[in-house]
Amino acid sequence: MKALVAGVQRVNGLSDKSGKLKEYDMGKLFCLVPIEAAHKQDEQKGTRYTKDGFGYEVMEIDLDSEAVDQFKAYKLPCAIDLQMDSRPMYGKLASVCTGIIKA
Repeated sequence: MKALVAGVQRVNGLSDKSGKLKEYDMGKLFCLVPIEAAHKQDEQKGTRYTKDGFGYEVMEIDLDSEAVDQFKAYKLPCAIDLQMDSRPMYGKLASVCTGIIKA
């Protein structure tokens, strides 16, 4: 998947969310994607929305924390071919970037 990557983030530490200390290590990619106009109307529910704009918006993609260092060689923002995989998260399959596809 080719993406315009604007930034990479790694967060690690200890959390006591579950009542006891547990280590965590997470990565995120911040990609720029074109803003697309959208319009939706549901007569049965009475819901509707319109989305307009121009330029780019930020899309966050989960990143395997082991792959963070691969992005150090790039001057961001730039277009990068991402290697994607699916992993179970919270009972569903989620897309995760596992690294960079080398040309």
